[in-house]
Amino acid sequence: MYKIKKIFTLLFIFTLSIFAFSALNSREINAAASSTTFSGTNTGVNDQGQYKVQEELAYNVLPYGVIHYSHLAASSTTQYIGGSAAGTPTNIRNDPKANEPFIAGNFYDQHVNVLEVPSTTGVRVTSWANLNNHKWTLTKVKDFIADYEAKHPNDMVVAAINGDFFDISASGNLPYQTSGIHISNGENYKTGGSRSVAFTNDGSAISILGNKSIKRDAFMTLDLYDELGDITTTIQVQKINEVPEVGETAVYFGTYDKVHTYIPVSTPDSGISYVVGEAELALPNSTSDFYGKGIISSVGSTTLQKGQFAIVTTEDNVVNTLKVGSNIRVQRNFTGALANISDATGGGANIMRNGEFSNEMDIARHPRTVIGQKADGTIVMAVGDGRQPSKGMYGFDGSELAAMMRHYGAVEAYNLDGGGSSTMVIRQGDDFVVTNSPSDGWERTDANCLLVVVDKPEIEVTVEETTQRSVTLNVEKININTHDINKLYVSLNNNDIEVIDGKATISGLQVGTTYNYSLFYRDSRDQRIPLDVNSQVSTQNYMPLFKGVDITEDTSSFTITIDFTDRSNVSNYSNAPFKINGKDYNFVDGSANILKEDVGDEILTLSVLLEYNITSSQMYSRWLNNPHVPFAITLETMIESIDNKINKIYK
Repeated sequence: MYKIKKIFTLLFIFTLSIFAFSALNSREINAAASSTTFSGTNTGVNDQGQYKVQEELAYNVLPYGVIHYSHLAASSTTQYIGGSAAGTPTNIRNDPKANEPFIAGNFYDQHVNVLEVPSTTGVRVTSWANLNNHKWTLTKVKDFIADYEAKHPNDMVVAAINGDFFDISASGNLPYQTSGIHISNGENYKTGGSRSVAFTNDGSAISILGNKSIKRDAFMTLDLYDELGDITTTIQVQKINEVPEVGETAVYFGTYDKVHTYIPVSTPDSGISYVVGEAELALPNSTSDFYGKGIISSVGSTTLQKGQFAIVTTEDNVVNTLKVGSNIRVQRNFTGALANISDATGGGANIMRNGEFSNEMDIARHPRTVIGQKADGTIVMAVGDGRQPSKGMYGFDGSELAAMMRHYGAVEAYNLDGGGSSTMVIRQGDDFVVTNSPSDGWERTDANCLLVVVDKPEIEVTVEETTQRSVTLNVEKININTHDINKLYVSLNNNDIEVIDGKATISGLQVGTTYNYSLFYRDSRDQRIPLDVNSQVSTQNYMPLFKGVDITEDTSSFTITIDFTDRSNVSNYSNAPFKINGKDYNFVDGSANILKEDVGDEILTLSVLLEYNITSSQMYSRWLNNPHVPFAITLETMIESIDNKINKIYK
């Protein structure tokens, strides 16, 4: 009978294995067959591109609803790529396929990494640059992340890509600046540029505003902060490094010359000068584009060095407002479509508009970084590797890039800096991992990056009650930090239980089992957003049944036997410590032989230490007195029940 049962078990496992393999293989076949053909609107040029997925290499569910996946793919174009299939043979070092001829319409291998970021409040995309020491510093994406999190300890970075094109050759007076605007968390660090990709971060279906006309206020503004960091006063700044006329205010700051040398500037004797001597940031991007923030340290004319700026005013209301110790900011603000935008970067071509190829991209193959949005507002970030044809990484031209973004559901897409800058980084626990293959052979330093950032909500979970078949959790929302939490859920044992009045009860569980649980919420658009809250909880074991202690004796000793049943095998009963007449002993396999010459001819007191695991993390422990007397067990049980009820009241 046992052999027959074993044969049926093996057959059942074999059948399940075939089913699982078939399901996996079906997914790969479907992915490989998935192809997107894209024709541009300009029929005067041969601008057709195609893209198809061949294999899924990775699929990662990151915190807060962000998804990462990596695909082996292939793309083709009928556009002229030049003499090489890889597009830029002069940039490909020692690759045997560097001079492989391009054949129009042929499919060439690609390696693509994609991020999908839900459009919901609490999860946002921001631009970040290393502006330490009052300058632009080229930095790796992973180091941008470290810098951001050090300055924003309550935020979590989930993933990142490289950002805008930049002054890589240091040709500008203040070198290494981004080519376009740079706004992060409402700070307008750089307002000059011709192209922009802005993020609404409002949870709507319009998550990206791309290449809107960049309009700026005619004058800069001076903002005054209170002790809580809120802006209390905004003042117009009419002049830049120019003596203010009566009733005007000016900002003064030093600039750089063509060889990157700082040129100090002196404040005038006329008017009153409020000097920020040790600015948090004093960033002179140009003679007309400045960002400054810091605390006023002195009043009076001075020569401003690097890291300093000053407000010079002849306005009485400004004089009555500013003083030593005032926390101020000077920046230029935007009007028009970007007026209320808090996060933006510069960018390149708008490769897709309303799902159609714009034909703005070049016709060379390169590594590419691109960002776009789906119709529902989901942001799609993608990095396609290139300049490594022997690794199956040929790079994308414009039509191929558009076909690729359409394949992933984007209806709008914007090209960012590519080439050796193309980089994607994701969070794995407390570490950050580069998921693509940068064409330089290492992670390049860039001027800025785009971070997927989360305002971490504060949610506290405690165990209210456990039984052998259920658990009840208390879930308290202490601070949701801008998250649009419409309904909150606990996910445990493939069950999603809504938190009602701060509690969630999950039933139908196994006895004495530890379960992993996590939290997620649904926002007002019914999107499922996982939270970074994961822990474990255990159901109770079967409680051991203690029946008593039997004692037999002869002329020289007592034989003591403990009587119990332990279905879950979670107690110490068979080897429990016990005391006889004040002397310590232990049961061995449930019994013990005690010599009368050691304890006397009569048992005056007997107590046993009974311990067992209620759950994997909760222990029962109690000394039971005189367990050999029948009524003693009943009395101790009553006392224990009363104690448990009192403890529950004051828990």
